[in-house]
Amino acid sequence: MHDGAALGGFRPVVVGTTVFTDDTLLTQSTPIKAVHLTELRTAVNALRTKWNHALFTWGGTAPAPGGSVRASHLIDLRTALTQAYEEAGRTPPTFTGSIAAREMSIKASHLNELRTYVHGLE
Repeated sequence: MHDGAALGGFRPVVVGTTVFTDDTLLTQSTPIKAVHLTELRTAVNALRTKWNHALFTWGGTAPAPGGSVRASHLIDLRTALTQAYEEAGRTPPTFTGSIAAREMSIKASHLNELRTYVHGLE
């Protein structure tokens, strides 16, 4: 377990084998941060490595602290996780709600869903 000071005051919580910051994200009250997407990318890439699939990179600019968090980041994560499921011979996730690449609204429920699917393949 990491100490909260090392992560800017956020206390990670262990769920499954992956540690996520601000677990659980609460709808309408937890702001979506670049760290949430970066952690998901790390977890998805660990799964892709586990199932002998190439690492993925962001389709555009990577999310950065204080920078923009875009729907395209969510789309990249969904695609990369789906490919990991396919490589593992598992039925790919069915994500809730479609996301348009230009859409700027990422919800806590989108990230929680990705976290659940990450844990489902660990």
